[in-house]
Amino acid sequence: RLLLTATACMFVFICLCVIGLGDVADAFSRFFGFAPGYGIIENNQSSIENNQNIEYVIDGQDLAVEDKAIIMNLRTATATKDSIGIYIEVKRKNISEAEMIKEKKQQVSQGTQNKTSIVLTAGDKIYNEYSGITADGGDHELAYVSFSVNPSDINTHLIYTIHYADYKATLKFKLKKIDSFNTLEEIGSTDTHNNISVTAVTTKKDDRLQVHLYPVNKSDYKITSFVKEFDTGYDGKDFQLKTNKGLKTYLERGSWIGAAFNIDFSISKDEKPLFLNIPFIIATTNESSTVKIKIPAFGQKITLNKEVRFKDATMIITDVEKIRDKVSSNELLKMNLAYKNFEKNKIMFNARFGRVKGNWSFESKSDGDHVSSINFSLEKGDGDSLNLIINNPEYYLLGDYKLEIKGN
Repeated sequence: RLLLTATACMFVFICLCVIGLGDVADAFSRFFGFAPGYGIIENNQSSIENNQNIEYVIDGQDLAVEDKAIIMNLRTATATKDSIGIYIEVKRKNISEAEMIKEKKQQVSQGTQNKTSIVLTAGDKIYNEYSGITADGGDHELAYVSFSVNPSDINTHLIYTIHYADYKATLKFKLKKIDSFNTLEEIGSTDTHNNISVTAVTTKKDDRLQVHLYPVNKSDYKITSFVKEFDTGYDGKDFQLKTNKGLKTYLERGSWIGAAFNIDFSISKDEKPLFLNIPFIIATTNESSTVKIKIPAFGQKITLNKEVRFKDATMIITDVEKIRDKVSSNELLKMNLAYKNFEKNKIMFNARFGRVKGNWSFESKSDGDHVSSINFSLEKGDGDSLNLIINNPEYYLLGDYKLEIKGN
């Protein structure tokens, strides 16, 4: 499940390009296209699929098929003038852990572990997968794949069929023209902070409230999550659902499909969902800085107070100490960290550490809601100093998003 979540999280970095930068006041008053399960697309903005506009979306939502072997769900589908992209989830039934291990070993020995056969038929035309990402979590598999399709085979009349691997079950769907709206509020409850609007669309299904968050990002940041990174969120706060019976936490950390963040809450039949409370957004930038750090001898701690400055905050390497890993006995450089934030609503809490020329092997230690120290792997020949690159600073973008739940 962790592998699936991690792979799904990669989609945000691929797909957030759907929304471009621009003037905020102008951006939030334009026409918007809405692809359920995928994202909000502004008029005259291109999608990442071949740099073309999304013209069609799936007709329906969470379509599924089931037989004795699998349950296959089509989470979303989008189409440009000459390509169709689909996101599917497959749950395998009646397969033991021993069978999965044997199967995985066989795939590794044959070199086929990353080769999932997925075929799309459009009427009587057959299209083979041309690019995609798949994740195998044992009895769960996820796939986001795109097909190059003849423009004459992309319309609202044809029936499309997905054939997954060697399973007999097939899933059929149709396309419809993408819906357009004058305002984000027409799509769902919307709130805006830090030049980022978030629109919520919810569905109550059985004992779950499925929440789909659609951000429109006009900031200089890349959104990575809406939930806490560590055991505690910023200042002890985290994403919550308010019902007529009180506050509830989410079931799992959530995942991205396209530019939509999906997260579920449990809810009983007699509960009425009222609001979604989102106290912060976790985001990052592409900024980078290089520093030279002195490596002390064992048993010696050096006070540095070395400042690593970014646009909205400064990370301070307060002191360094050479230590030994308790398990492997490898040498590590421990760097204690502090932060200086320039704006009260943008709180830096982490960054990536790597060699200017070399690997990125490090372990971070958290203290509450921020990373307080880094243990960086040392190598033979490092001598008495280390040249580091520190990039992708992470921030809590504070803003009390309060999104009313409509129609559930």
